Amino acid sequence: MKQIILLAVFAFTAISIQPQVYIFENSGQPISTKDRVKIDRVIQYETEFYKQFGEIDTIQIKLRLFAKKEAYQAYLKSNKIAKTFYHSGGMYRPKTKELLVLKPENANYLKIVYHETSHYLLHLVISKQPRWLSEGLAEYFENINLGKKKITHEIPPATTSFIKSMIDLKEIDLQDFILMKSKDFWKETITNESYPYRISHGIVYFLIEKDSEQFKQIVLKIKNGSASYDTINETYAGGFTQFEKDFIKYYLKK
Repeated sequence: MKQIILLAVFAFTAISIQPQVYIFENSGQPISTKDRVKIDRVIQYETEFYKQFGEIDTIQIKLRLFAKKEAYQAYLKSNKIAKTFYHSGGMYRPKTKELLVLKPENANYLKIVYHETSHYLLHLVISKQPRWLSEGLAEYFENINLGKKKITHEIPPATTSFIKSMIDLKEIDLQDFILMKSKDFWKETITNESYPYRISHGIVYFLIEKDSEQFKQIVLKIKNGSASYDTINETYAGGFTQFEKDFIKYYLKK
């Protein structure tokens, strides 16, 4: 039997208290109180980040959890969702504003929740996003550490090693990557060790760590319709060529 849990959380703003309602729909797997607290904390943390790109008044998230992969895939099929997602651990469905997440018993599903929450919030502030930015930010929030007082970000050693290897093999062309179409992004994900996700994460992590204000300006220009390559070329000190050089230097030193 499905269990629906409503949590009302009030966030203080300069004007008033805005209710944020998170709706959890559980299909076969309970959510522990500890997990609910973590999810709530991360949602509020991500919301504060995304507010720099646009106004967010209220949040209504439906988190639909699936205990078995068969149930997850059946739901995707019944809703005519692309087969690309059938073997994923989760996805965000903009049409219904649902976070669809696999939660097998004893599995760590929270990172997927954080990832898909990023997609939800980015859609609230930017209607159309380039794939590298969307997935790069989702990976950025997926890979966080929840300390008692502070949330920090990390880039997995496996991702860093992968980027270094691609640099050594001269198989990274950031201009081509930034210009990659969505269909090619998904194709490369399947055939090349999640290459697009790792490079997207690497780009977003690097830009935020190097200059978070500059990253904000890049995102705002993209929001206003500027193409990714042109935006980085115009905003990054030294243009796109310097951006690529700094990116390579940064990861070779890590």
